[in-house]
Amino acid sequence: MASTSTFELMQQSLDSFTAQVVKSESLGFRSRLALQNVSQKLNLALETPGDTFQQVAWLPLQTMAVSIGIYLDLFENLEKAGPDGKTISVLEKDTGASPILQSLNISF
Repeated sequence: MASTSTFELMQQSLDSFTAQVVKSESLGFRSRLALQNVSQKLNLALETPGDTFQQVAWLPLQTMAVSIGIYLDLFENLEKAGPDGKTISVLEKDTGASPILQSLNISF
């Protein structure tokens, strides 16, 4: 009998929970927003500096995004960080940016 790893159990639990949330019609706007906030916090807790670089590097570099990055000295901060990079929470503190940077979660 093959044992199920902790990761596999977590994945199954998250898949089941997500399916229940998506199906639920009783969840109101505020409940869904609260779940999104918890999800963002989990993403940030699991983030490594390399992940932050990937999130920014793969953004469609539209003029507005580049302008905001320049205004916040985002690219300068990433360059100074070197190969180890920085997490979004560190970039928020360094740039004085709003926590909206947390919403830059990109799936491939």
